[in-house]
Amino acid sequence: MAEGEGELDSETDEILRETTLVLLRLLYARAASQLSSLEQELQLLKDAPSIPENEPVEEVENPRDKKRDEENETWKLDLPFGRGPDGKGPLLDESGRVTQSPILFKNLL
Repeated sequence: MAEGEGELDSETDEILRETTLVLLRLLYARAASQLSSLEQELQLLKDAPSIPENEPVEEVENPRDKKRDEENETWKLDLPFGRGPDGKGPLLDESGRVTQSPILFKNLL
């Protein structure tokens, strides 16, 4: 090995060593930060009021949810499962025969 190659390997090793140390410091700082966040979250959970297990949780009805459901029903193209096109009965009987046509031609005649 020539003298120049030895110096190059030495410089490369030093750069790799320094880079590895910087990376380890970064990972340590991230881990310490996450640990601190977890400790704060644990403290918040300890201080939060508890929900009694026997009492059911009441769901607050949101008017926006009700309006959204109404809009969804208005624009829904699919029919409820097991109902015919008029919404009154099934399309098929127990033997699999069609009981009513899924396509209605009311206004053609």
